[in-house]
Amino acid sequence: MQTILVFGGNGFLGKRICQSAINSGFKVLSLSRSGRPPASLNTEKHKNSTTSQWVNEVNWIKADIFDPNSYKHLLNQNINHVVHSIGVLLENSNYKSLMNSPSASSLSKVNNEQTYERINKQSALLLASTFHDSLLERKKSSSMNENDSSLNQNCSFTYISADKGFPLIPKGYINSKRETEFELLQKYLKQKDGSSNTSSSFRPIIMRPGFMFDETLNTGTRSYLNSVLSALDNTNQSLFQNKLPFIRPTVSTQAVSNCLISEIKDKNFTGVVSLEEILKF
Repeated sequence: MQTILVFGGNGFLGKRICQSAINSGFKVLSLSRSGRPPASLNTEKHKNSTTSQWVNEVNWIKADIFDPNSYKHLLNQNINHVVHSIGVLLENSNYKSLMNSPSASSLSKVNNEQTYERINKQSALLLASTFHDSLLERKKSSSMNENDSSLNQNCSFTYISADKGFPLIPKGYINSKRETEFELLQKYLKQKDGSSNTSSSFRPIIMRPGFMFDETLNTGTRSYLNSVLSALDNTNQSLFQNKLPFIRPTVSTQAVSNCLISEIKDKNFTGVVSLEEILKF
């Protein structure tokens, strides 16, 4: 059984990645600051629901992505795949609460620790580097540890990027995503001749979803925005033949997760997964 480590596994998208991975037969470790399952799935109603039994199969662990010592020991075990599923759309400390709440509230000022550079970029590069170093160490000791079969199963590192920027969202958001993509692909992607800028230890996978919604939720700010954006996309397709490039389809977290797991299972895949590809799931 292969193992997936999801950083941010109790988040809006991360929990669906964990669910899809469990349903596909993977062992799953979810790392987050709290180390707890998503609050929305931790109620008595969900605990007793057969549709949420996957929650009990995930190993929920507390860790700080900026402190490799809090999770390096896990990477040194038989981890096959790592997923970076944390990020910020706005450099505000409470915008996520607004997006996922049924009522609106005012946004707070920028939190110096919740910047695009720190959360969207530096955290991903640090996690990738730590995973890379861990794999190299495991390869060095593999001759002494014949049980580490994970090294022969095409390890991967997935970064959740974005399709495009959104209207009214600072350009720093999409810039931080593209800069991270560039550095990950430049450093770890094997070229057609088999070469790479470093000793490539994993397959980099870049997911580019658009605005995401959850298929099980039909209330709240995010659900409302999904309805509005979907209507705009339908209008763009029917009246303008998709000539308005800033209007893009929305996509469910379930589709993103299922597509991601499919690409992880494809041992030959590496590179960018476009929104159009994700929408096929």
